[in-house]
Amino acid sequence: MYDLTQSLERYGKPLLDPAVHTRFIRRAGAIYGLIFGFGFAVLLWLPDAIQLQQASAYLAWAKLPVGLIVCPLIGLAAGSLAARARSALVSVLIWIAAGIAIAWVAGHVPYEGVNLI
Repeated sequence: MYDLTQSLERYGKPLLDPAVHTRFIRRAGAIYGLIFGFGFAVLLWLPDAIQLQQASAYLAWAKLPVGLIVCPLIGLAAGSLAARARSALVSVLIWIAAGIAIAWVAGHVPYEGVNLI
């Protein structure tokens, strides 16, 4: 029979250690930010690239690599900083700033980001 208390004792104990807990939270924040930025870029620019490819547009896939480089970096920075913040308010403000930065990138990549290529 599966016993939940034994499982918690075995796997939940290390997270009670403050050093392990802090390291876990920081790593989880960074990974979450990276996944958020990558997912945002893929969901925003992949359908656009597919439609432009079907329309035989010039540089149809140009926006996707620019977005896949910039957005995960912004998400990684936001996740790392928010995980290090002691206050939930500061974490929320960091994610709001990251959202504004990613929205700015999403608005400028189609016009200015493709010119970099």
